[in-house]
Amino acid sequence: MKFRVCNGKCGYGTTTVLQDVTFTVESGEVLCLLGPNGTGKTTLFKSILGLLKIQAGSIELDGKDLLTLSRAQIARMIGYIPQAHNPPFPFKVLDVILMGRTAHLGVFASPGKEDLKIAEEILDTLNIRHLRNKIYTKISGGEKQLVMIARALTQKPLMLVMDEPTAALDFGNQLLVLSHIRRLADSGLGIVMASHFPDHAFLYSTKVILLKSGGLYAVGTPAEVITEQNLERLYGVNVKIVNTGVQNSRDKSEGREIQVCVPVLHAS
Repeated sequence: MKFRVCNGKCGYGTTTVLQDVTFTVESGEVLCLLGPNGTGKTTLFKSILGLLKIQAGSIELDGKDLLTLSRAQIARMIGYIPQAHNPPFPFKVLDVILMGRTAHLGVFASPGKEDLKIAEEILDTLNIRHLRNKIYTKISGGEKQLVMIARALTQKPLMLVMDEPTAALDFGNQLLVLSHIRRLADSGLGIVMASHFPDHAFLYSTKVILLKSGGLYAVGTPAEVITEQNLERLYGVNVKIVNTGVQNSRDKSEGREIQVCVPVLHAS
């Protein structure tokens, strides 16, 4: 799988939000978008998902121009996990997950045995079989996020787009969701996710994009892009990037240590 945005120009009508956007994501990669609020992460996601027509440039998945594909075709190739999801009806978890099969069904068709088999397999993949018959609106925030990932996976996509998948989750659930994201990438999916936490990008991403108002500020590996100078310029805060002395289990062969961002506090 190879996803590519080339000289993309994204916006609404005649208003441009992002321009000169160029990056690639391949199977097994996790691309993390970092940037202040209002820099265009949601606009970029809408363009990737075909909800907004790009104003210029191209967006391709395995050589196919997304502008030539229908919404259903895009949904079979790209799964989307929203930041928050609160359905108006108390569906069971299994029913919510089965909704991901919609892109593969006819207009008046309902999920069949094969669709149910796929949903059951994904319950096991994410270790959430115990949630199968629970009411979605009554489970925890972390569990809901895993169910949203399961719903997207039933689409059998080549790529996942995640809008702040750990937003509003406690520390434990953040790590739980992020560890599953890393495993999904290791299984061959390409993943694009937005985050407000540079530490998450250090831990789980292979590529990072820093967004500023109007376009991309920097693209590269976490070590190349997440620097004290870049974070100060983007967020207007002083930070120190510290080596923890703990080796990243994913990078043992390269001897990389886990890094964290620590704010520099000044006495008032």
